[in-house]
Amino acid sequence: MTLDPTDSPSMEPWTILFAIAGAFVAATLVAGVMAQRVDNAQRLADLVRATRKLRANNRPIAIPARARRR
Repeated sequence: MTLDPTDSPSMEPWTILFAIAGAFVAATLVAGVMAQRVDNAQRLADLVRATRKLRANNRPIAIPARARRR
């Protein structure tokens, strides 16, 4: 009894199926990371915009310099 590779079922359909599944998982992970980055960028832009508004509306009061001692 010898093992002949031509007698075993072909692995090509499984290889193709696993390649497609792997590509889908990779694409899903990349899309998730990209969505997270876009969300973080939007939050940063909102924070910068709000900070600029606060600074524009709340100008610091000019404090006179301390008198020098002689």
